Amino acid sequence: MMKPQRCLSCCSPIVVTRLIMMTMRKHSLRALRGLASLVLVLVAMPVNSESTDYTEVPLSELVKLDIYAPSVLRSHLHEKGEWMLGYELMIMSMEGSREGTEPVSNQDVLQQFMVTPTHMSMDMHMFHLMYAPSNDLTLMMMLAYLDKSMLHLTQAGGTFQTQSSGLGDVKISVNQVLSEVETTNGVHRFGLTYGISLPTGSIDEEDFLPAIAANARLPYPMQLGSGTFDPSIGALYLGYTSKYYWGTQIVATMRMGENDNGYRLGSRIELESWVSRAWTDSVSTFVRLSTNHLGNIHGADPALNPMMVPTADSNRQANTNVNLHLGFDFNIGIGKADDHTISIEITQPIYQDFDGPQLETTDIVRISWQVVF
Repeated sequence: MMKPQRCLSCCSPIVVTRLIMMTMRKHSLRALRGLASLVLVLVAMPVNSESTDYTEVPLSELVKLDIYAPSVLRSHLHEKGEWMLGYELMIMSMEGSREGTEPVSNQDVLQQFMVTPTHMSMDMHMFHLMYAPSNDLTLMMMLAYLDKSMLHLTQAGGTFQTQSSGLGDVKISVNQVLSEVETTNGVHRFGLTYGISLPTGSIDEEDFLPAIAANARLPYPMQLGSGTFDPSIGALYLGYTSKYYWGTQIVATMRMGENDNGYRLGSRIELESWVSRAWTDSVSTFVRLSTNHLGNIHGADPALNPMMVPTADSNRQANTNVNLHLGFDFNIGIGKADDHTISIEITQPIYQDFDGPQLETTDIVRISWQVVF
């Protein structure tokens, strides 16, 4: 593995970390734009003369470099005997309702329902562990802790907030290399990803509701898991050159059976493509385009009243989203210098279509840490 050199004379790890924390605390569009500007500054920085020349690295060795798409975990392929430990914090904000592709006002929603959500936030702490028993297989386990909050407006003009938090569903998966081809244009890998999600997240979350002056079951978006065993399968392609890393993958998640509350979540199809550019042996930037479709819920939780609020209507949960992601990877050189990486990503929704009304996503910030050993 190559040992990265310190190449950020004007952007130390401390400065970058402070900017990240400022972004997450303010959680505003202005802060997101500031983070995007930081990415552009890093892209424009001159390459350190002492940095490793990637053009001198044999193509057969490129697949061993730690140039993964940080938030596309199901694309990671490691060498035999390698472990990877990681942590990711995702902060997501949703505000304003949309039906189909058009925004709708709170008053429009309240003509159909007694209550409408106005804002939702979710913080997700995800821990993941990977191990490669061979060059062709990478095993992965992911565990998330979720913290959700939703604000509501009633027909009478009152407001209230509900909250839920706890462990989500555990996901276990395998990334498998089917073939690898080395050409004059780079190294190309083709593979499969498959796994299963275990129903460890709660589907019985409750909170105090002013309308009934008691605790009651929270609607579907505020639950922490699916309550079912959910297999997934997909295909992936990865490409490497001396400066670039790109790929695409499609993954389908199916819901099996029915959970203890009489429903199953809709199946999900995810498609994403990305390209990453290494500017030095310490800094790379990436752009990613993702789209996903979530189907409606089958069945219904009898504890929920679908006439009360749209989030409790099992026939109003399907959606299709397209998102643009920008970010950078920064090797901070802790311990084994070439093994530790911090990644930052901001997300801008560019298309949202709901079987609404549903809250639309306004922004997402991710910061992750990974170590390979």
